[in-house]
Amino acid sequence: MSGSQPARLVPLLPEGVCDLLPEGAKGLRELEGAIRQDFGRLGYQEVVLPTIEYLDTFLTDARKDELPAGIFGFLEPVTGRLLALRQDFTPQIARLVASRLKFVQLPMRLLYLGPTFGHDGGGSRLEEHQGGAELIGEAGIRADAEVLGAVCLSLKAMGFKRFKVYIGDAAFVRSLLALPFQDSTTRHAFWCAWRQRNLEALEVIVEKLPVDQETKGTLINLPFFVSSRDALKGRDFPSPWRPLQKSLLRVEGLFKALEDVLPEAEACIELDYGATPKHAYYTGLFFEVYAEGFPQLIALGGRYDQLFSVFETNVPAVGAGFKLSAIMEVRR
Repeated sequence: MSGSQPARLVPLLPEGVCDLLPEGAKGLRELEGAIRQDFGRLGYQEVVLPTIEYLDTFLTDARKDELPAGIFGFLEPVTGRLLALRQDFTPQIARLVASRLKFVQLPMRLLYLGPTFGHDGGGSRLEEHQGGAELIGEAGIRADAEVLGAVCLSLKAMGFKRFKVYIGDAAFVRSLLALPFQDSTTRHAFWCAWRQRNLEALEVIVEKLPVDQETKGTLINLPFFVSSRDALKGRDFPSPWRPLQKSLLRVEGLFKALEDVLPEAEACIELDYGATPKHAYYTGLFFEVYAEGFPQLIALGGRYDQLFSVFETNVPAVGAGFKLSAIMEVRR
């Protein structure tokens, strides 16, 4: 028809982002309120961090002029330096403490809320709402227990009656790479088999290691060991393998510390020696939380005593983060 105006197409959102309508926005604020309240009782103070930083802030493993996998990066128009959208809050907290808060008395308790951005090429979320807390300047197991206990309390305040917390040990995982493998190729194959819990591949690789038979048996079976504290007490692990014994002491210390912080927490916690840390900067005990019947991670955290060295500061720390976008899906 002459003179008619073409219909305008309604622009669609990219896959991986979404609008929050009033009900969804209200739900998000309620979740954020639970985090503020439960961590606020323990003295955690909120900070607001920028969405964009120099890429260097997020290069926690090595200083390289290249984009880490999954991060959104671009050039700053004026200086030509690489910028990045926030993919993870914890490196930002480390940068903040090492620069703006380096003269503040430790320990320091900080709280954050906001979106993160990233992609894995699989169509998952590009933008994800998160919240979390960091306890900086405390090196003991009691600090780990404080953070984990507060996470459990916050999840209960969010309406979760049943959830599972899986405990792993990044220090123990790193000790695996120090085993006497024949070469780097074998070491990599072992690491892949361990992460994938591939029993057949593990048996082939471990059998060739120059270690005692007890340790070989432990290496083959340990990735499949998921257990409560009671089962752990009755487990006869071989004593010759020192890294495992040290790890078991750390785990038992965490359980004892949780008795003072949140006595009922033990009922929802299991030890998983096959778990590998989601973040490379974890150095000690770490945890992952899943809601019953829901495959996505809803919270995670752990100890990271070496991350601050990237910013030329030496401070122990432990933190936790909530995957608020995933939590909202569970609550629907």
